[in-house]
Amino acid sequence: MTTSFVFGQNKPKEVNFGIQFLDTITLPSKNNYIDSVKLYPINKNHSKRYYNDPTFNYLLDSSKVKNILVDNRKDSLNTIIIPPLKPNRFYKIEITYVGKENLYGAFRDMLVEGIDYEEKMNWIHTIDVINENMIARNFPYFYLYHPTNKKLVILKEELKSIDFNSNVDTTVVSNLLYKNLTGLKFKQKEISKDSIVKFSKWLSELDKFENDAGLEYIEYFGRIYDYQRLYDFFLKYIKVELENNPRKYITHPKFKNLVLKSIEQEKRNYTNPLPNFIRFIEESAKYKQVEKLSSYPDKYETSYKRNLVPDFGYITYIPYEGSVIGGSPYVGVHISLSPVNKDVPLKLSQLSFGQRFSIHTGVTLNSIEKDGFRDDFFSDYSLMLGGGYKVLTQSTRLNFGGIFFKKLDAVSGESSITIQPYIGLSIDIEIRKWLEGIIPTLTKNLKAN
Repeated sequence: MTTSFVFGQNKPKEVNFGIQFLDTITLPSKNNYIDSVKLYPINKNHSKRYYNDPTFNYLLDSSKVKNILVDNRKDSLNTIIIPPLKPNRFYKIEITYVGKENLYGAFRDMLVEGIDYEEKMNWIHTIDVINENMIARNFPYFYLYHPTNKKLVILKEELKSIDFNSNVDTTVVSNLLYKNLTGLKFKQKEISKDSIVKFSKWLSELDKFENDAGLEYIEYFGRIYDYQRLYDFFLKYIKVELENNPRKYITHPKFKNLVLKSIEQEKRNYTNPLPNFIRFIEESAKYKQVEKLSSYPDKYETSYKRNLVPDFGYITYIPYEGSVIGGSPYVGVHISLSPVNKDVPLKLSQLSFGQRFSIHTGVTLNSIEKDGFRDDFFSDYSLMLGGGYKVLTQSTRLNFGGIFFKKLDAVSGESSITIQPYIGLSIDIEIRKWLEGIIPTLTKNLKAN
């Protein structure tokens, strides 16, 4: 069964495109752990209906789904890393997370709580819930604490110093019992001293130890699950692994893999049939893992407002016989084919050709007029038309193309349009950024590139 929750805002967050950023997700409880986070693009035609109605069955381009990393968590607050998003797009995040009442939750609580016999710990409650559900589902893998005959014999020897026919020091008897039968410690608050004395007297008078002699304790203390063996398993594999490889935060999938790996290691210590202990933890590892909870807590919208970029630079004319020689400074404008977040350094950006290339036009600032040979395209300027390609930084470009001017016929005096090829370098005129440093109050509401 999968339970779906839709929470968070319907209105999408406006975020910058082309740059990695952190976001936070709050789960219902600190005992919930994220299993996976997936980022989906929303079809632009469906985005408005989706944001107005979270249950709308919109179309997703599933081939472009991205798995998102969980960077850290504190209680119910999880920090995720969102990769660079494309401009003018809509996205939604889908989260699956698990509850607490499973074997992984029990082991995580062991890590936090340690072993403490004075109070009932969270991880013991979790094991109780798993056991009770397995019993209700007729699973044969729940198991009880079963003292070995070897431990019973040792305890019996130590009890020889106790005279059960006179006044018995119950503290001494209790200390001997819990020292040898450690599994009983987990329920010691529920065990009366009278029961301890009666069990100890029975054991001191026992002559023959049958294979199931250890289960006789149930008559005196009730049924007790083998918490000790689970805790020993945790100490042997999981805690040792985490201590040898300390991490700021271990995600649920990695923690789950660690537990499953530990189970396989423990299984190698036995031949078939496997003891109930191994079968129990195998089944416990599967318990409730299918009951993941899905959520759509956040949506993102990226935008790009400006695609005309003014620039200034210098071009050099490519000479040929009878051509213009030299060069000229110019002013112009780039028409971007695809938007780019210029706050990200070029060396860190994985830009496509379309994001680096732009259509370029402008005018030269030096006249190329020559009496009887050529005239400027208009007034004292010549028109430039070509392309630009980002190099070195987000604001510097290599430019190439041709300038348009009028070629004069020395005999007839008629003119014809001619193109002179050129190559040059330019820098974008970042007017908004320059003004921000001078008059920030007038520019704070301008849209960034």
